[in-house]
Amino acid sequence: MGQELSNMCSCFDKIQESKQEMSFNSPQDKSHVHEEIVDSDEIQGFDYPAISKKISEAVGNFKQLICEGVTGYDVIFDKENCKVYSKEASEGYVLKYTWNVPYSPKEFMKFMDIVELRKTWDSNIDNIKVIGFYNPKESIIYTRYKKFLAFDPRETLAYNKSTHINGNLAEVSISVESDLFPELDGAVRVYLYVAGLYAEDIEPDEFGNKTKVTCLSHMDAGLPKALNNVARKFAGTTIPPLTKKICTQLRKYYEESKV
Repeated sequence: MGQELSNMCSCFDKIQESKQEMSFNSPQDKSHVHEEIVDSDEIQGFDYPAISKKISEAVGNFKQLICEGVTGYDVIFDKENCKVYSKEASEGYVLKYTWNVPYSPKEFMKFMDIVELRKTWDSNIDNIKVIGFYNPKESIIYTRYKKFLAFDPRETLAYNKSTHINGNLAEVSISVESDLFPELDGAVRVYLYVAGLYAEDIEPDEFGNKTKVTCLSHMDAGLPKALNNVARKFAGTTIPPLTKKICTQLRKYYEESKV
């Protein structure tokens, strides 16, 4: 479920925005509920039937984006075991990238699901909180990203679901809303139309890689449409070092697990 966060790290901000700093636990926080972690069939403030209907459509959109390949995408980066593509959309933009890892799809997804380890591979995360679990495969997570230069911090409130697509493991995320979790002062709420991770078995290569990972997101970062083209290309340049950090922490996690 780390997919919705890894794509937010380099989003630009609106030209005119408040420069006010605010920490996650600041008294200015509009909702103390952010501090609670719920594990039940219901999560206060969220309409599960409505979310279920929305995620069903999103999974279909995610599958379409996975299967369409990269025709019509701009190539942002293509070397060193990492390929990054992006394209403009009618709303926001789409960012898609792939790389290979020397672990099984199940091992990779298990690592990416560990919320408390996400800061080890994404230094742009300021705070991340699990709001609650509907079950082990469905959760709602709030993530706040650090301020970038003069631009206000970004935040996401996302529902995440583990599933199978084309027989492969996948995790799909969408933005959700709740009156109990309003957009915080000094931050801009990013809207995820759909985001996710997709892990498929491949024939082992000379480096021992045996899983191809595809991460994609169709998002609206709260930018004027005229800036989307610049933002998506800039965001794409931050992906290669991010995938390297993920691989480093992935290896460290499983090496330490053997001790």
